[in-house]
Amino acid sequence: MNRNLLGACAAFLLITNPTMAQDISETRISAFSDLIASMGCKMTEDVAKTTLPENGFAEMSEVQEIVRILIERNDAVVDSGLLVLAAESCNNNAPGTPKTRFIEVLVKNGCTMSEGEAERLLPAIGLSKSETREIVGEMRTSGELSVSGNVIVFHGGECQSSDSALPGQNNLETFLSVLRANDCQINKQQAASLMPPAGLSREDVDTIVETLVATQQATIESIDDRSTVVLSEETCQG
Repeated sequence: MNRNLLGACAAFLLITNPTMAQDISETRISAFSDLIASMGCKMTEDVAKTTLPENGFAEMSEVQEIVRILIERNDAVVDSGLLVLAAESCNNNAPGTPKTRFIEVLVKNGCTMSEGEAERLLPAIGLSKSETREIVGEMRTSGELSVSGNVIVFHGGECQSSDSALPGQNNLETFLSVLRANDCQINKQQAASLMPPAGLSREDVDTIVETLVATQQATIESIDDRSTVVLSEETCQG
C-alpha cells in the first residue's frame, strides 16, 4: 500500500459517487472497527500502511468504503491524518485499558520487550511513548516488571504461569532480548550487570550460552581482549 491511506480515504469521501460504492458486509465493517479498537480506537497514517494489509485490509477501495460508511454513521472521524472511532463505537469494541493492552503484547512477546520491539509493537495497539513511560513507571513501582538495559521484563501472573509450563524457555527469550538490545553480543562484565535485573542467574546464563553455542546460534569470540558471546546473524534478527 504505497499511498497515504487515511489521506486518500478523506479525499475519497469528498469525491465518491454513491452509485459506485462497494457492497461491504457488516462482518467486514465490524472486523475493521475491532481492529481500530484494538489500537486504542485510533490509527495514524503510518500505522495504517502496515497494520491494515497485515490484518486482511489490503484493498484501498474496500478501506475507503468502510471509512465512508463509519463516518456516515457517525461511528468514526478522520482528523489531520488520524482515524478515530466515535466514543460509543469505541466502547462497544474496547479491548481493555492501555495497561491491559501493554501486558498482552508483553506476554505474546515472551514476557520481555526490547526498545526496538517496543517501537515496532506498541504503536500498533495505540500506545504513545508518553503512555508507555507512564505504564512502565507504574509497573516498576509495583514490582510487576523490571528494566535491564533497554529490555523490559514482565514478572506478572501470566508470565509466572508460562515459567511453570515451560521452564527455561522464558529464560532463553529474556537472554536473547537482552543481547539484541546490546548489539547482539555480551561479555562477562556486561552479563554480570545486565542479567541479574532481568531475572537470570549466572547458572541460567551458562546453560543458555552452552545451548546456543551447541546449536550454532551463537559463538564465543575475543573482542577487545574479552570473551564475548556473539549471536549468529539469524538469531540476532529473531
